[in-house]
Amino acid sequence: MAEHWSSAWQLTFAGFAVQCTSLVVLALVGKPSATAYVLFAIFALGAFMFAQASGPGAHFMSFASLSYPTSMRGTGIGFNQGTLRVGSTLALFFFPVLSAALGSGVFRVIALAPLMGLVALLVKRWEPVGYDADAVEAQWREEAAAR
Repeated sequence: MAEHWSSAWQLTFAGFAVQCTSLVVLALVGKPSATAYVLFAIFALGAFMFAQASGPGAHFMSFASLSYPTSMRGTGIGFNQGTLRVGSTLALFFFPVLSAALGSGVFRVIALAPLMGLVALLVKRWEPVGYDADAVEAQWREEAAAR
């Protein structure tokens, strides 16, 4: 898979797409009663977990690590981790509330998260692999000194 999907952007995009599809499938299945629907829901949940592990979950730290020059990498990664943790805390609180209110329709609401990730990736088609943040910072410093 890594040979064909060689960039962090591609793997993150594929992960978000599979996550979104899996959540929509879970919303459509609803509360499964037949064995086939139960197996289908388990497969969709497994696909969601695999997509998270091989896509956004694996690459968000790569995006943060490769995006910042050394002088501000710690701050950038710290901000990224803080954002992830706030999101996790909010999800821990709101998922049971939404699930109680919407039943299996909660998956439609949650599907908005990977959909927003897909939109963000399409709007900002940026590949962090091969980007030299330190060289860019050095160039900015040279240009600022020349002014």
